[in-house]
Amino acid sequence: MLKNVLKRFAVISGLKGEEFSKWSFLCNDCLNYVMEHILKEELSDYEEQKVCSLAASIAFYKLTLYDFDEVTSFTAGDVHISKESMLKNAERIMYEEMNNCSDITDLGSVCFMGVKS
Repeated sequence: MLKNVLKRFAVISGLKGEEFSKWSFLCNDCLNYVMEHILKEELSDYEEQKVCSLAASIAFYKLTLYDFDEVTSFTAGDVHISKESMLKNAERIMYEEMNNCSDITDLGSVCFMGVKS
């Protein structure tokens, strides 16, 4: 499964070569995190693909949280890219994948806790 997570992370992040290798540890960490929250004993192939997508999206979100180049925005002609917009997109992707996996994980679920008076 890790191989599939790495492939998806490479596509989502756009990282290649040395930069990809430098941040690929996030994929293993995120896959382990997702697997700890699986609700089923066995997963179908389709469900494994969903888990891989979720782990890759969480890894990408974590990547955007790290300030690895201290560049907060970039403008070239009419194109303007900011770290904030990247973070928002990464967060949107991550929540979309959490919703897709809501039937097999307890991530992103509503939780009600009791309060003692």
